[in-house]
Amino acid sequence: MVIYKIYFKQCDRFYIGSAVNFKKRKQHHMSRLKRRDHRNLHLQRCYDKYGENSICFEIVEQVDKKEDLIIAEQKWIDSYDWNQLINICPTAGNTLGRKHTANSRKKISDNHHNVAGPNNPMYGLTGSLSPNYGRKHTEETKRKISEATKGNQNTLGFKHTEETKRIIGENWKGRKHKESSKKKISMKRLENSRKNGGQKLTLEKAREIRNRRANGETITKLAKEFGISRTYCGLVIREIYWPEIT
Repeated sequence: MVIYKIYFKQCDRFYIGSAVNFKKRKQHHMSRLKRRDHRNLHLQRCYDKYGENSICFEIVEQVDKKEDLIIAEQKWIDSYDWNQLINICPTAGNTLGRKHTANSRKKISDNHHNVAGPNNPMYGLTGSLSPNYGRKHTEETKRKISEATKGNQNTLGFKHTEETKRIIGENWKGRKHKESSKKKISMKRLENSRKNGGQKLTLEKAREIRNRRANGETITKLAKEFGISRTYCGLVIREIYWPEIT
């Protein structure tokens, strides 16, 4: 168990943190920073600006007892001027139970009331412009993912036996739906998708949403106008709900 510091060679500010398992915490920091979704926006910006080769991790204190870890971290945080730190909270530990002031809530609302369309920082970053464009897992990463998920149970909490798998395979091998079955399945899916989507839309309204989206209107605006969620609006646009079949 340690207190550690994260700093960048070209920057005089740094981050103070604590960890029961320093190796695992370091890997977590680097993983989130590389994916550009670290919860500490200031740390993420420093990483984006100075690069991976500039970041340094340093253990500043070893702690023997787990219950003393947060106390030690707080002492280190308090020993520096707050302006020197990249931490987002002056209190050691997580931010559970922390409440924003009315002024903070207003600032957050003013800054984030509309992040759709051109206001979204990721707007237009598709294809080769996307930060993850062309990225592929290395063979080592694939191996680690495979090992980490090997033997996981399914969501029902059980696994099929080898005999059950064999029987399922034999029963379904080479089977195909008849055209009449395909039609019934298609119609049932259409019925369920419209039913699950509630009563706020009709096929005509769904078509209008798709046409207006194709002409550049944002999902947020369309969802608000038609009284549906952004998620449901996206499903309508992709024809998961209200598909163009008869």
